[in-house]
Amino acid sequence: MSTSGLPTIVDAMRSGMPWSGKEFASRHNHKLKGKAAERAAHQANAMLKAGVPEGIAIATANKHAKKKHHPATQKDGIRKMYTNS
Repeated sequence: MSTSGLPTIVDAMRSGMPWSGKEFASRHNHKLKGKAAERAAHQANAMLKAGVPEGIAIATANKHAKKKHHPATQKDGIRKMYTNS
């Protein structure tokens, strides 16, 4: 714990970070599956590495995991946006 009372990166590493998608989903959001869990884990791990407190990283990753992604970010969405098929 840092002098400010917030967890540090060392604390986060002790808590099992970096998480895989499966670990993140089982610990922090049971509704996440597959790629969504992997994206959330990747985002939370990156935030922790940047020094963001663990609770904020988890909450932010969960918040963004709930959002629908723009079709351009999905494999078939790009084809549909730029072709008539």
